[in-house]
Amino acid sequence: METDDFMSMSDDMYYTCLCTPLLCFLPENFTFNSTYFSSDGEYSDSDYSIDDSFCHVDDDAINLAGRITLILTYALTVTLTIIGNTMVIVVLLCGSRTMSELNKFIVNLAVGDMAMGIFCMPFTFIHGMLRKWIFGEAMCPLILFLQQVSVGVSIYTLTAIGINRYQAVTNPIKAKVSTSRTKFIILGIWVLSLIISIEPLINARAVLKESRNGDWYYQCDEHWSHHSTSIVYEVCMFLFVFAVPLGVLGWTYTKTAVIIWKRSLPGNAHSNRDAAHLTAKKKILKMLIVIVIAFAVCWLPLNIFNIIITIDQRYLKHSKYYKMVIGVYLTCHWLAMANSFLNPFVYTFLNDTFRGDLKRLIKRIRHNDASLVHRRRFGFSVSSNDGPSRSLRSTLTTTVSSGFQKRKELRFAENNA
Repeated sequence: METDDFMSMSDDMYYTCLCTPLLCFLPENFTFNSTYFSSDGEYSDSDYSIDDSFCHVDDDAINLAGRITLILTYALTVTLTIIGNTMVIVVLLCGSRTMSELNKFIVNLAVGDMAMGIFCMPFTFIHGMLRKWIFGEAMCPLILFLQQVSVGVSIYTLTAIGINRYQAVTNPIKAKVSTSRTKFIILGIWVLSLIISIEPLINARAVLKESRNGDWYYQCDEHWSHHSTSIVYEVCMFLFVFAVPLGVLGWTYTKTAVIIWKRSLPGNAHSNRDAAHLTAKKKILKMLIVIVIAFAVCWLPLNIFNIIITIDQRYLKHSKYYKMVIGVYLTCHWLAMANSFLNPFVYTFLNDTFRGDLKRLIKRIRHNDASLVHRRRFGFSVSSNDGPSRSLRSTLTTTVSSGFQKRKELRFAENNA
């Protein structure tokens, strides 16, 4: 096949040579780096997006071991997220002796994290693994909207908790006076999360595409009229959903840690008491450091990834990058979602008060179960031991009924006589 002949080939043959070069006989040292001509006119490589709509990507782009690892990892993460946050909600609402302002924020955080476990992890993972949207055209903007809402609720609640802890340390009296504002703060968190999530309802849609082997499938994504607008939006999301909350968390917890570290117990020095106080302060400081680091480590990779692929869409359009992109994306996405099952452990299960509330709730449930079993046994024993009484009542009823029937027959006979 001569180069001149190749320049006049059809579009279909052009893509065949690009996507499956083994099926195309090319001249030696031939490269796709110049302008070619087809029956439709002049075109070049850069005019086409060679993605899996044109080039069939092998279904085993992620090998079997990688698929099994991802499935098990995501399944475990979803399970821990839902179970952990459900336990937090149940314990704080049903087992806590007092519903403090902090507990209200933690319950709201658990609701947001559990929503992430329901709407973010399963849908995104299946979409990424299958490389197609299987949940219906109408579900595309709705799921992306719910995902953004749950992320906003979780992150903004974390930020509110940081501010609440800082106020509790610096001015505890003022913090107690302002407890009535907690419900308005939580309402504001949801309203703000809804506002920043409107965009997917407008731009996200499932588009029907045809692959090279003739199969039709949906792809769910956000579609922008101008590429520059999508970049501006992504940068704004990075600032308002990651950078600003991280800055607030870092500042509030740093100030809180300094105040706690400088604080000393009143009265004369006592070695055992002071040692216990120092141990408690170190424990609190470690927890504050873990909270900030966990948030940064979990959410930074995904935000950086989103900005990169938004600015340079070559990584999304070219099939040769698919294996790398999907592997990096699922890893970054899992890290972000992992923050949802870490929060219950950091904010509750490591807290002595919460563990005490959990133990009391378990004891209460066991006690109620024991009482229920006792009542059932007691009721059964009464019903089983009242056989003679039941027999006597039955005999009396039968006797009375028989006498009443005989009198009725006697009256009937007298009337007919």
